[in-house]
Amino acid sequence: MNLVTTLNSRPGLKSISTFALLLAVGLALAVLMTSAYLMAMAPALLRQHYPVGSGSDAFLADERGQAVQVALNSLQKLPADATLAVLPEGVMINYLSRRSNPTPYVNLMPPELLMFGEDQVVRVFENSPPDFVLLCHKDTTEYGAPLFGRDYGENFAAWINENYYPEVLIGNRPLQYPDRFGILLLRRR
Repeated sequence: MNLVTTLNSRPGLKSISTFALLLAVGLALAVLMTSAYLMAMAPALLRQHYPVGSGSDAFLADERGQAVQVALNSLQKLPADATLAVLPEGVMINYLSRRSNPTPYVNLMPPELLMFGEDQVVRVFENSPPDFVLLCHKDTTEYGAPLFGRDYGENFAAWINENYYPEVLIGNRPLQYPDRFGILLLRRR
């Protein structure tokens, strides 16, 4: 007679043994899935050794984190009340630098520009221009338009170029080539 048969033969223990068996199977599946996830993520996790942020907000990032930290250091030198829009994506930089964005847009990648309309976005920026714009490289090939200002958002990028001038370049000039990361801090004219 095995253990499961013994447990099932006793009144009240059948539901406990069923629960224990289901729990064991569930835990085994959780361990297997976690192991598979960690094995799949290992290459990316092993590249994350550049600290970004400070204090309880600090985290490790891949090599792009080095440029982001330099950008954060540059933003610390700006007036405390200076506003910032990070484009086309990068609201984490707003958070880490404690800089507000005077527009309602946290991301302006292809889906957001389609949803809000590029002309409307430009009008909002004209009415509430941030003191600084940070162009942070983002390859958006997955949306069918790889680079902001070249493959989408051309009118908006032209408006930025007319109203802002470069102040700090970190790494490569952003949004020129899909595989070259860089950040450009622009100041309002």
